[in-house]
Amino acid sequence: MVEHSINVYNHLLKLNSLYGLCTDEETLAIISLLHDVTKIGCYKEDFRNVKNDDGIWEKVPCFTFDEKFAFGGHGGKSVYLIQKYMWLTDEEAACINTHMGAFDRPTGDYSVSSAFEMFPLALLLHTADMLATCIDEKKATEVVTENKDNELEKKIEDILSYCKKAIDNGIDKELVYAVIAENNNEKKNPNSIKDIEVADKVMTALEEKITWSTKKTKKTQKAT
Repeated sequence: MVEHSINVYNHLLKLNSLYGLCTDEETLAIISLLHDVTKIGCYKEDFRNVKNDDGIWEKVPCFTFDEKFAFGGHGGKSVYLIQKYMWLTDEEAACINTHMGAFDRPTGDYSVSSAFEMFPLALLLHTADMLATCIDEKKATEVVTENKDNELEKKIEDILSYCKKAIDNGIDKELVYAVIAENNNEKKNPNSIKDIEVADKVMTALEEKITWSTKKTKKTQKAT
């Protein structure tokens, strides 16, 4: 939420410099950085069931919305909470109250458009909020996903290299395949690994099993 609020603040500064609607830097900071205090304490860590690529249900971590204080409106709740600690101007209160635009208003409710006409800065805050949500944070998510994909690809390459080296050094390839399958939903091919945690588990198991197998082979050869 902090990252989102800062993104909104940065967009609002750019928009305001373009349209020149507000000369009070404090107002710009207040409405952008505090517009979503309504969300504080409303999310908790939880788990949900999701089918993986193999069609098997598994639990994955997530956040669930758990409203402790149902005030009745997203923006309005922020205004109420803020004013328990500091005074807001009419413009600041209107901006925060309508920052969701029409997304949290019933059909036929024209109070948002009326507020935008009376306080144009409110429209800039709503636009900044949308830019932060739909562009900045979407790009950030895509970067994280791309980084995870690259990391998984590198781990799979390491597993393939390790397996080849082990087999070239005389380790039974069936043992290698068995270790991979045991830790990868019965699939022998490392390229079928879809998760970084699974890749780490496979590599750890390979290192443990192959080291044990190598020692056993050496002892057998020595005894012979």
